[in-house]
Amino acid sequence: MKSMIAFAALFLFADTSIGEGTKVSKGDTVKFQWGGKWQKAKVLEVNRNGWLKLGLEVNGRQFSPVVPPKRVQTLDGKAVATDASPAKGKDQFKDAEFRYWRDSRNQLIVEGKIHKYMKGKGGKVLIYKKDGRCISKWVRELSKRDQEYVKGLADK
Repeated sequence: MKSMIAFAALFLFADTSIGEGTKVSKGDTVKFQWGGKWQKAKVLEVNRNGWLKLGLEVNGRQFSPVVPPKRVQTLDGKAVATDASPAKGKDQFKDAEFRYWRDSRNQLIVEGKIHKYMKGKGGKVLIYKKDGRCISKWVRELSKRDQEYVKGLADK
């Protein structure tokens, strides 16, 4: 049970990578690291955000974790990409500049540039970090200054 919790935490809090790789889609067989070993898995679904729902069997038990493409490889060890990758999404704020983003306690979260704002269910922003990875944050978790910045950009 502890290994399942650790596995879930590893992937829940991982950033989504942006980059090119071998395209994979539903039905393809890939490999990814599970419990310190590379395991074969079948792609069951590609989510809108580019993450992959995989199906595999370990010790007679069926699992279907959802993982980011950067944690998956083709069977010959090449990086994978999906058509739904965040990098392929419309960049709503292509003129936005890199800035420091802070949380509601004014603690630094990341230096990055806003990529997308999703209004539904309280609003979420996708922020590209300088190293090319992407993180998402609820607008309500951002500092007042950052909330105003997002609202100002979204109203344009």
